[in-house]
Parts: sequence; C-alpha cells; structure tokens
Amino acid sequence: DIVLCYKMAAIDESAFSAAAKSRLTAVKGSTSDPEKALKLALADPPAGSSNQETLDTSAQATLAAMAAFSDAKVEAGISQLEVQEQTILMSYIYKILAMGSDTASAVALKWHEKLTKVAGEACILRALSANPSILEASRDA
Repeated sequence: DIVLCYKMAAIDESAFSAAAKSRLTAVKGSTSDPEKALKLALADPPAGSSNQETLDTSAQATLAAMAAFSDAKVEAGISQLEVQEQTILMSYIYKILAMGSDTASAVALKWHEKLTKVAGEACILRALSANPSILEASRDA
C-alpha cells in the first residue's frame, strides 16, 4: 500500500501560497511539453493548507497541465506518473470537479476515466482518504 506522507511541521501559508502561484506560472509556461507541465503541477501539493485560494491555485495549475494534452496522449501521460503522483492527480481531479466550471469538469471527467483505467480503483480510495487532503482547506489551522 502506498501512503501519502507530507511534512506537517509548522505550515507556512505564505510559502504555500507563493509556491502555488509560482507552480501555476511554471505550468502555464510549459504547456508545449504536457508531460513536463503535469509533473510540475503535481510536485509538492499544499496538503494541510488552510488557505482555499492556495488549494484552488494548485488545482488550476493541474487543470492547465491536463488541458495541454491531446485526447490521444492522456493515457500515455498518466502512465508515465508514479503511483503517488497518480493519487495526487486524482485528488486534484476531485478538487477541479468541486470548483463547478462546466469546461473544467469536462476535462476532469475525461481524465478521471483515463486515470481509473490506468491506475485502478484503488487510486480513487487513496485520493479520498489522503490525510491531510488537498481537496479542501484544513479546519485545524
């Protein structure tokens, strides 16, 4: 079993926010290489953050990377990810769906289908049970 582990020392929300904004900029600048953009988007998720804007910005970076893929290359892009990255991607897919945009939801649903096909249903369980979550702001902060 893969367990997502995150550094939970003192959470520096300003560092999380700055990293999320920087990641979004880097991803948008890398969309000509979708695989690189996806890897950038999934690096160092702000798990445990209590700042909803930071979580939304990180999800937007992942959405930008996902949107850069042609339909024919989605499965190949998912296959090149490590299991932990696939789990983080599934978490972001649920976050994107919760954001409520029809366009973003269409992209997320396409990726959900392909990710489940490649990574299996256990990926869904890992994403939903990850603690701390990247789906919503922590209420403990």
